[in-house]
Amino acid sequence: MGIFQKAVRQVAKLRLALSGPSGSGKTYSALLIASGIVPIEKVAVVDTENGSANLYANLGTYSVLTLHPPYTPKKYIEAIHAAEQEGFELVIIDSLSHAWNGEGGLLEQKDKATDAKYKGNGWAAWREVTPEYNKLIETMLNSSCHIIATMRSKTEYMQDDSSGRKRIVKVGAAPIQRDGIEYEFTVVFDLSIDHVATVNKDRTRLFDGQYFVPTPDVGKTLKQWLDAGEPAPAPQPVPVTAVQSAPQATAPQQAPQPAASSQPVQPATASAAPVQPQPSPPIDTQSDVYLMELLKFIWTKGGWSLDILPDYASKRWGKPFDQITASEVYALTNEICQYIHVDRRALEAEFQQTHIPF
Repeated sequence: MGIFQKAVRQVAKLRLALSGPSGSGKTYSALLIASGIVPIEKVAVVDTENGSANLYANLGTYSVLTLHPPYTPKKYIEAIHAAEQEGFELVIIDSLSHAWNGEGGLLEQKDKATDAKYKGNGWAAWREVTPEYNKLIETMLNSSCHIIATMRSKTEYMQDDSSGRKRIVKVGAAPIQRDGIEYEFTVVFDLSIDHVATVNKDRTRLFDGQYFVPTPDVGKTLKQWLDAGEPAPAPQPVPVTAVQSAPQATAPQQAPQPAASSQPVQPATASAAPVQPQPSPPIDTQSDVYLMELLKFIWTKGGWSLDILPDYASKRWGKPFDQITASEVYALTNEICQYIHVDRRALEAEFQQTHIPF
């Protein structure tokens, strides 16, 4: 019997992002779409917009949790878990941008670490910040709830002559978030100042080329697509696949030593061992084997031998290599890519074209 299996369309949870400038209607649109997916009383809003989610209480009896500064990823993660535990079916994160550039967000944490610990070396500071970012993304992707995240976009102005009169209009550009955030969502809508949605990304292919004002019917359409599949099987725990040491004819290659302050330093080796976390059971599935093989591929792209990877990763996470979880493998992969100045997704595309991961 072969190792490949037939593709099966499975029931899925929504991962939707709404990006737009101030005043484009992100919160209101998110609530309207949510009401078409689940009963409104099953909607929880994580609000960082000074209570703006409460302004639309006329739409129904949804619930709101208002976060206050500092906007750390940990607060977002705890809010999502709380919504899951309280039985909500859909979480609106309004807005995700504060976790990036808000007070106490990741950019501020990185700047403080740069000044306080790394003598101006911003690349070294990312070593502390990136794992927190990855934990937040993984929490959203693995949540048992549908997720709708709003993101502020950078505001730009342009001249519009379409009506026969020249006027200056406000438009949204890239979302205020880490580059590439769109890849993490199934659907991404960009909202204009006139509340019209355009499609930035759509794996459902339901809205390609359309321009529309979000309504509950958009949520109903997405719900039909999400439910059109087989129930997703529960993952079966299996041991983490260990990295196979390649035979070396010469002395093992050493990982790079920290460079001068003007250069990035080694991304994972900390000056002191991290606090020992509580042991957790293996949660790896076939997809986790893929993540491990991808890490090995990217590690060798950095010019290091595979036989030093287990010790390196163990020191990074403060536990035996065979206890490292998929989320930690994912985080380490991102850190290595940042260190060697490459786009993880570009290397992943190369990996998928040339390797059979399992």
